[in-house]
Amino acid sequence: MQCENYTEVSCLNRYEPTWECRYFRLTCKPRMHCDSGSCGRKYITCEDKEDGLQPSPHQQLHYPNYITCDKGRRIHEGRCPVDALWGVQSFPYNGQCIQLFGVPTVYNPYGLLPSCNGTVDGNYPFTNGSYCFGYYKCEGGVATAVKCPKNYQRFGSLSSAYRILICDKRCNMFSIYSYVKIQTAITAPPYH
Repeated sequence: MQCENYTEVSCLNRYEPTWECRYFRLTCKPRMHCDSGSCGRKYITCEDKEDGLQPSPHQQLHYPNYITCDKGRRIHEGRCPVDALWGVQSFPYNGQCIQLFGVPTVYNPYGLLPSCNGTVDGNYPFTNGSYCFGYYKCEGGVATAVKCPKNYQRFGSLSSAYRILICDKRCNMFSIYSYVKIQTAITAPPYH
């Protein structure tokens, strides 16, 4: 007998536990001093989760911890890193670690990407207003975070005809400029 990776083993019609707490040696037996759920607190289950990266169920949404599930098994636990491009913490969202400005507020109240439902297509400043190095774009009700290139900041115009934000060398969100001036401003392509 030998141990092998679960991906290379077929138990056929025999019981195949996918969670540590399903193994007999870890179950609470008579005359043991253990409270209900002690195994479940130590070992996170993936039995009821989709494959891939998931927020850690033992953490609140403002924690960047995650688990990775595969075929009902928890195969990894980790912590999302600080995003190098945006310079902010990443959080588990849609099967990957996403920087805070890319996490919708409707999914996680600590995320900074507003909803675009009922919003006119265009570019908008982040609601906290103090982040000059990016903005979000609404297209067809879908929000996307846009990061200005290095050494560029958000620059914009608010007019009745256009809602334009571009990346420029300054952060002057609330000044009113004509559409012609904005189109001729020195700009750089944004990062997504």
